[in-house]
Amino acid sequence: MPLSRIVGNFQNTKRAYRLLTSNELVRQKFLYGLGTVLSHNSVFASECVNKFMHFKPPYIYPKMQTMMFNQFCGGEDLSTMIPMLDELQKEQITPLLSFGVEYSTNNEELDKSKDNMMELIDFVQGRGDAICKATSIISYERLKRKQLGGLSQNDQEDWSRDLKRLEEVTEYAVHKNVPLFFDAETIGIQSEIQNQVIRLMRGYNKGCTVPRIYSTIQFYRKDSQKQLDDLIEDSEIHSYMAGLKLVRGAYMQDEENEGNRSFLFETKEETDDSYNMGITKCINNMSHMGFLVATHNENSIKHLIGEIDKRDIQRNAANIRIAQMYGMRRDITFNLSEFNVSLFIPYGPEEELFPYLVRRGLENSSALSGCYTEFWKTKKELSRRHFG
Repeated sequence: MPLSRIVGNFQNTKRAYRLLTSNELVRQKFLYGLGTVLSHNSVFASECVNKFMHFKPPYIYPKMQTMMFNQFCGGEDLSTMIPMLDELQKEQITPLLSFGVEYSTNNEELDKSKDNMMELIDFVQGRGDAICKATSIISYERLKRKQLGGLSQNDQEDWSRDLKRLEEVTEYAVHKNVPLFFDAETIGIQSEIQNQVIRLMRGYNKGCTVPRIYSTIQFYRKDSQKQLDDLIEDSEIHSYMAGLKLVRGAYMQDEENEGNRSFLFETKEETDDSYNMGITKCINNMSHMGFLVATHNENSIKHLIGEIDKRDIQRNAANIRIAQMYGMRRDITFNLSEFNVSLFIPYGPEEELFPYLVRRGLENSSALSGCYTEFWKTKKELSRRHFG
């Protein structure tokens, strides 16, 4: 099938939104219309949203909280998501579930997060995959100190508990045959997380044809190609199947606040070039690598399809997957039926996930800039339903 036919299908709003009611489309149109307005001036948008989050205006705040939660989250707990997951399964779309609460602090909270991960792994067995944020089961502060050069004597016992949680979660996922994806974090802790995940891949990704454990590389980082080259080389040296999730990156504001802006590309075009180069490298190393292309960028999807077809690789090859965020770019997700497609779906308490959703929206400028496309396509589908 020609590439042009696949790309043309992105305009098929009937297929893209057929699981949404008209009321859900009206909500979506409002949210992306608001995002379109905010996208015109990121500084103004940031100021408005920060004031909104600080003052929490009565009636409006809970209304917006519920609207955004329903648009971008699967539910407050696993059981409430079953009907939605059943619908996705019929569409042959794999859910990638993530408990959305971040940054546990003390050992009691970290242990509880580990239990939540075990529960998630049990739940998704046979129906999807699991995402783990390392900071939910390992102390952020200890990760930071470890990356900076070492842990104090007082840290050693707690660090051992951190690593034990990490090992237990990973071993349980492998035992249950559930692929486990480790999210990327900020520069201050990401190198140490990467070290730990590579250690796990060396142990658990041997002797498999599809990775059990996946790392993540953020391609807005100037060293992203080196990270990818190092991972490929390490997998060859230690004879394991490398697993990788490719993302552009969504911590721009945090990195600026931490003084790390110089480690990131200056322009979106540079990030896009690095991302597409990463896709090509992954395809060239498929014999010992499996990867997931996590993007809402149509050009990157076209690039992936072009690279696959150029090499006569099966479009549904088990080691190649494409993913979008729940509530975003359904026109891509539901119009790639020849490929292995996934949806990232966060879940958790509504009042705790709302600040997370707002922060990620502000950090991810490409998401804001894509609001117009979402708004236009939602409007088009509503018109089609109402006027034929």
